[in-house]
Amino acid sequence: TVHVGGTCVDDRHNALLVGFVVLIGVGLTGYFFVESRKSSLRDGNSHRYHAILPDASGLSAKSNVVIAGLNVGEVVDIRLENRQARLELRVVDTVVLYRDAALRKEAAGLLGTHATLTLDPGTEGAGVLQDGEAIPRIVLAATTTEILDQVDQVAADVKSITTKIDGEILGITTDIRGITHALSTFVSGGE
Repeated sequence: TVHVGGTCVDDRHNALLVGFVVLIGVGLTGYFFVESRKSSLRDGNSHRYHAILPDASGLSAKSNVVIAGLNVGEVVDIRLENRQARLELRVVDTVVLYRDAALRKEAAGLLGTHATLTLDPGTEGAGVLQDGEAIPRIVLAATTTEILDQVDQVAADVKSITTKIDGEILGITTDIRGITHALSTFVSGGE
């Protein structure tokens, strides 16, 4: 017990009060974290589809599904099926998918460590894709490794071309020296 200005203050009471406030703060933080991880997509406001991809790198549960840059769904689950990745997706029920719908996986970062799924809903004349059906067309964008391989090939081609040009320039330079020497000899009287 401490006396401050004639008032008796109990240290244990203050410690309990601080502990209680900290406990409430930690509890609220945990609650908001858990709630923020929950999806707003449910059976009542979305449809389930699935897609088979040869490579799901950069994707995880909760990865976004977008149309024109707008979030219209998410990956619910990813699992291995016959050596390929089976993605379970939820898409808001305001988006209608047709039998010629396409899903495109694109690397979102330069290093390709994060990916986005872009959805093309297809065309009305193709018929409506039903809840639970597979998205029929999968389009895979070039991976970072493939792009770097292409850059390496372009660099090798440029090097080959510059080597050939260097050889041609050397030949032209030699020809000019010969012509200059012959002209000099001719002008000086044939010495």
